[in-house]
Amino acid sequence: MSWWMEGGGYTTDINRAEVFTKDDALKLFMQRNSDIPWPKVYIDSITRPVVDHQDTDREKAIQSMD
Repeated sequence: MSWWMEGGGYTTDINRAEVFTKDDALKLFMQRNSDIPWPKVYIDSITRPVVDHQDTDREKAIQSMD
């Protein structure tokens, strides 16, 4: 998922996402219904740290063990 970022643009980093009031989120949704508002309490309950395997590099990992 991607989020509206504080200061503009989009982000996939939930920690950089802008938080809207319910009223503001619904107003934005009515203007552009592809941007679906999600309740913060719900998103917070399912958020967890992850590692994207595309960012891993075995050679660098081995070198860091020295």
